[in-house]
Amino acid sequence: MKKYSPRYALLFLATAIVFSLMPRNVHAQSKDSALISLIESKTYSFVVTHESGGDFAIGTYFLSVINDSVSAALPYHGNSGVAAYSMDDNGITVHTRAFSYDATPTKKGGYVIKIKLKNDRLTSAFTLRVSKKGYAVLAVDSYNRDAITFDGVINALQ
Repeated sequence: MKKYSPRYALLFLATAIVFSLMPRNVHAQSKDSALISLIESKTYSFVVTHESGGDFAIGTYFLSVINDSVSAALPYHGNSGVAAYSMDDNGITVHTRAFSYDATPTKKGGYVIKIKLKNDRLTSAFTLRVSKKGYAVLAVDSYNRDAITFDGVINALQ
């Protein structure tokens, strides 16, 4: 009979813990008319399900649009031209009322939403490409960092 090393048990346990921490019950907004009203009313959130490169997003990362304000809490990994001021300053954190918003319908029933920030020192713009079923890709452009993308879904704010 073959004996298994404790390393395999530890590897299995670590894998089980990582998969148990993955986000659950994240579903896209399914009705076309509901999605259109969310985007046109500027009251929705984009919830990240995957980071660029295909990694699962462990934690709650989002971009929220609420009429006259934009808030974002997103991770960042990549090249930066400027060092962070502190260890807590490594992600993409935005809360502003100074922005421009342009939602353009696509031929396939989705939207391309461009949010340009006017007073943020790190992040210049968000581009959200939304499918008609509510799945979306968020591209974040920064002044001194490489661009990064996230996959996720559009949800109504509650």
